[in-house]
Formats: sequence, structure tokens, C-alpha cells
Amino acid sequence: MNFIEKNELKIDSTLYDFVNKEVFPGIDLKQDEFWKNFSKIVHELAPINKNLLIKRESLQSQIDAWHKENLGKKFDKNQYIKFLKSISYLIDEKEDFKITTSNVDEEISKIAGPQLVVPVDNARYALNAANARWGSLYDAFYGTDIIPGKKDGSFNKERANKVIKNARKFLNEVFPLSNDNWDNVTNLKIVNEKNKLEGTFRKLLDVSLAKKYGWVFKTPLEKGLSITINDYLENRVLKK
Repeated sequence: MNFIEKNELKIDSTLYDFVNKEVFPGIDLKQDEFWKNFSKIVHELAPINKNLLIKRESLQSQIDAWHKENLGKKFDKNQYIKFLKSISYLIDEKEDFKITTSNVDEEISKIAGPQLVVPVDNARYALNAANARWGSLYDAFYGTDIIPGKKDGSFNKERANKVIKNARKFLNEVFPLSNDNWDNVTNLKIVNEKNKLEGTFRKLLDVSLAKKYGWVFKTPLEKGLSITINDYLENRVLKK
């Protein structure tokens, strides 16, 4: 691995070239200014981060010791909470506050989403953290203990079906549809207006909603299906 020394930093040459040649050309930011400010941030926060890691190690050691001392005893939740507060692992809830950090991209500052803290030197973890904000709801269910069952490297069809069922249940509870159910949605697409969605539903022959507004059928179902199929064959298939 080759390193480039810049502003008292040792930077992986691959990362350095990527940032300079592929990132900077698309943004209004000067290379020298970026590396200078980045170095300042690293040198300012590194000592703070080091002290936090020492504190975390101390807390973990005290928690480990507590569990060893209480091994075999009946678990007392209130006593455990009292212990965690005594070592400042848990603190009393404070008053509501607002974060006032400026110059933050709107996709981070205004859109709620998970924030994962991971080791910066582990590329896979860092990528997962970056993708967490825009990840799949199905993937979030599949890869966590929210859905009980075995998790391994191979695809588990039974688990996947549970994921779909629970994800749609969640959507029905949190984002209910006005005239239908998420269980019946097969796809979504944006039509005309930016924020207007049009969905396709499984219950294509369910006319209960149409009847509710006074619709009365004139063509029997069997005849209507026959007309539709023949039209499809003549105009969509045979003409190809």
C-alpha cells in the first residue's frame, strides 16, 4: 500500500487519486483547501476520539466485571439500571434540544434516517453505514433479529416471506393507503408530479370501490375477459 504525505497526513494513494481525479471535478471545492481543512479536522478530533475509546474500554471492563460478579444470580433489572447509572453508562434524560450545525446537506439534515457509527478503517463497514440511510426496508428486516429465525449466508425463502409479510404490515400501520392495502401493491412508479405515486394492485378484478361510487357493470365478467384476451392476442402478440 502506497501513501502520500499531505498536510501532516499519510493518505492511501488510491483514495488520494480518487478524491482528486473523480470527486473534485464535479464539485466547487479546491483540492489544497480540502486537504488542509481535512488535516485540521483529523488533528483536532483524533485526541478526543482516543479519549472516548479509552472511556468506552473502561465502561466495558466495569460491565464485564459486574456480570462475572453476578453470575448465577437472579437478574434484577432495577439493580442493573442503578449500576449502569453509577458508572455513567446511562444518564438522566435531558431537556429537548435542537442541533444547530450549519452547512449540512439536506439529505442528512432534513431527512430522518439511521446513523451508523463504524470504524473508518473498515471499508465494508463504512460502505454499510453510508448506504444505511437509503437501504431497503426488506433488507433491514431480513438482516436483523426483528424477524426470528436462522440467518446465514444462503438465501432463506421462508425468512424472506416473513420479511415481506412484516414489512407490509409495518407500512399498513405507519403509511396506510387511503383506498387499498399495501398487501395488494406489486409496484410503484412516479407519474407526472414529482411526489405523486401510481401503484399496481393485485386485486385487479375487485370492483368494490367502483361500486361504492355508483359504478354498474354492463359486460359480464366472462365476456369481458374473453374480449380482453382476444384483444391482447390480436394487437400485442400476433402483430410482433
